[in-house]
Amino acid sequence: MAWDKDGKQLTAAGYALPLIVKNHGTTSILGADLEDIFPDGIPVAYTFSVESSKMFITNVNNSIDGAVRVPIIYSNGLNNFVSNSIGARNTLKVTDMSGTITSGGIAITVTAWDAIGNAIPESTSAETLKLYSHGTTSISGLSLPARFPSGTPMTYMFTIASSKLIVSNVKNSSDGTLNIPTVYTVGVSSFVSNSIGFRNTIYISDFSGTLDVGGAAINVRAWDVSGTEIPESESVSSYKIANYETVRINGAELASRFSSGSPMTYEFTVDSSKVVITNVKSSSDGSINIPTVYTSGITNYTTNYVSDLNTIRITDMSASLPSGGGSITITARDVDGKLILESGSAVALKLSNHGTTTIEGSDLRNRFPSATPVTYEFSIGSSIAVVTNLTKSTDGTINIPAVFTIGPYGGI
Repeated sequence: MAWDKDGKQLTAAGYALPLIVKNHGTTSILGADLEDIFPDGIPVAYTFSVESSKMFITNVNNSIDGAVRVPIIYSNGLNNFVSNSIGARNTLKVTDMSGTITSGGIAITVTAWDAIGNAIPESTSAETLKLYSHGTTSISGLSLPARFPSGTPMTYMFTIASSKLIVSNVKNSSDGTLNIPTVYTVGVSSFVSNSIGFRNTIYISDFSGTLDVGGAAINVRAWDVSGTEIPESESVSSYKIANYETVRINGAELASRFSSGSPMTYEFTVDSSKVVITNVKSSSDGSINIPTVYTSGITNYTTNYVSDLNTIRITDMSASLPSGGGSITITARDVDGKLILESGSAVALKLSNHGTTTIEGSDLRNRFPSATPVTYEFSIGSSIAVVTNLTKSTDGTINIPAVFTIGPYGGI
C-alpha cells in the first residue's frame, strides 16, 4: 500500500505483477519498480504486508553520487551498551533521559575484553566518566584503548546507572572506507536523538490512519550538553502530522527553534499510535557519521545482505560457554529458498567466553560452493550474544540500510 505526501492512498495499477515470497526465499523489490506500481501519484510512504509468521526485511540505499543518507539509530531505555566494533574514528555519545541523577552525576564504567575473551584491566589512572541529568557524555574511540594499556580491546561494555538513557555510536569516515551496520529498531512511542546536525533530516510518518481531521501534534524538547532544558521559541509554529503523512524536519531548522541555547539532545513525541521515525544524514563533503548498532541477547541472527565486502562479528556476553567454546552453525538458502549444503571441509566456527569470532563475507560464500546464497542464519551457542554486520566500501558504491520501527508504535 502507498500514500502520497498529502496522505491520499494511491491505487496500484491493474497491470502490476503481484509480489510473492517463497519459503525461506528472498524477494528483491527495486525502488524504481515500486513507483511504477502507483502511476496516479508519487508515493512517499509505503506499507508491506507479508503473510509470514517470521520474516526479515532489509531496505538498502545505493549511492554513486556522493549524496549519502545514513540513518542514525539510538537505543532507549537500556542500562548498558555492548560494542564489538569501536575504532579511532568512532565517538560514543551517552545521554541521560531519566532526569533523576543526583547533582554530582553518576559514573559510566567501562569493561573490556580482547578478541579471545580475556578481560583487560582498566588503568587506575583513567579519568572517571560521568553522566548528569539530561546531560550528554562523549567518549572518543581514540581514548578508549588508552584506558586499557595492557591489551588490545575488541569488545567494550559500558554500564550506566540510569533508568532511561540513549547510546549512539557514530563513525566518521574521511578516507572512503566505511563500516555500515544492518539495523532494526523495535517499538517506540517517542524518539530521542543526541546527534543531530545541520545535515540531518528527521522523517516522521503516521501509519495509524486514525488521527483527527486537524492532525496530531509532534512535540519537540531540547537539552544542552549539560542537561539544562532549552525552551522552544514562542515564535515558531507547532509541527503537525496528518493521517499517513510524512513530516520532514531539517536539522538546521531544529536548532533555530531553540535560539536561547545549543541543543545536544532532542526528544520527539508523536500523538499517533503507530509511527515510523527515521533520522538520516546527508554527506556532501566525504565526512560521514555512521552509527554502529548492536543486537544483544539473541541466539540467532538472520541476514539477507552479505557480500564479499561484509564482515560479521559475533561476541559472547554470557560468560557461560564450555571450555571448548560454543558452536556457531550457519544455514544458507538460495534465491528460491532452497537449502544449500555446507562444504564438509568447512572449518567449524567456535565462540569463546567474552570472545569475538569474525566471519568474512568471502569466507561465507566459500563455505557453500554448490550454489550462491542470498540468505544466511547464524545459530549461536550463547544465551547472550552481540552481532554486528559491517559493510566496507572501497569503490564509492555504498549499500546503506534504512531503518524501520516495528510493533505497537511502528510499522512497515
